[in-house]
Amino acid sequence: MEDEIVTTTINIIEPDPPQIKVKISDVKLHHEYKYDDLFSVINSFGEEDKGVKLEIICDELDVNNQKSRGLITFDSIREVKLKANLVDKKTGLQHEIEAYFRVIDPSKEIKSTVHRQNFIKMPVSQALNLPIGIKAFVTELNELALNDKFSYTFVSSVRTLVELLVIDILNNRGILKEENLSSNYELVVKDYDYFVQLITDNKDKQTINSLIKSIGSRNERESFLAFLNLSTHGSNRIISKSEVMNKTREIGVLLEYLNALNS
Repeated sequence: MEDEIVTTTINIIEPDPPQIKVKISDVKLHHEYKYDDLFSVINSFGEEDKGVKLEIICDELDVNNQKSRGLITFDSIREVKLKANLVDKKTGLQHEIEAYFRVIDPSKEIKSTVHRQNFIKMPVSQALNLPIGIKAFVTELNELALNDKFSYTFVSSVRTLVELLVIDILNNRGILKEENLSSNYELVVKDYDYFVQLITDNKDKQTINSLIKSIGSRNERESFLAFLNLSTHGSNRIISKSEVMNKTREIGVLLEYLNALNS
C-alpha cells in the first residue's frame, strides 16, 4: 500500500504421519466387522477419519477380508494377527502397525438359566430339543458351580452329566456301548462327522467344527479322558473343581449333538 508495508512470515511445518489405534482386542467368531469397528485413524493434521486410506492385510484362510467393502470376519477361535496400513491422501505419509485380536465364541446360554453367569453354555443353539431331565440337570449344575461349598459334589455331577449325554447319544444312534465311560465317549467322538452333517446353518456348522478341532488335540483329548477315567469311588486321585471348569467345550459339543439328534 502507499502508506504501509506489511510483512508476513510463514513457517512451513512438516506434517506428522497419520496414526492408527486399535479399538478392541476381543472379536466375536463369525461376526462381520467394519474396519472402523476395529481401528480408529487420524490424518496428518490431527483430524479423525478424514482424507485417509486404510488397508488391512491378512492372508489367513480363516479370516474373510473384504477389502472393497472394508469388512472383515473371523472364522476360527484363536489369536489373529492383522497388518494395518494407513495413508494420508494429502501428504502421502504412511503409518503401519501389526495388531493382534483374540477371537472368542459368543456362546448362547440355555433359556432356563439365561440370566445367570453359567458354567455350561450352548455353543450355537438354545437347547430347545434337549430332554427335560438334561435341561434340569444343567440348570442345577450351573447353580452348583456358583457355590464354593460343594467342590467334590460339583466334580462328580459334571462327570455324571457327561455320562448321561454320552449314553443318550449312543442309544439314539443305535451304537453298541462299551463297559466304561471313556470308551463310550470315544465312540461318540468318532461319530462327530454324522453330527456335523445334521447342522444346516453354515455359521453354526463352522462354530461346531472349530470347537471339535479345538478339543481334538492330543493334550485336550488325554486330559478329558483322564477326567472320565477318574471314578469317584475307585480312584486314588480326586480331580479339582478348577480343573473341571476348563472342560466346558467338550460338554457343549455333547449337548449340541444330543440337541441336534432330537430336532
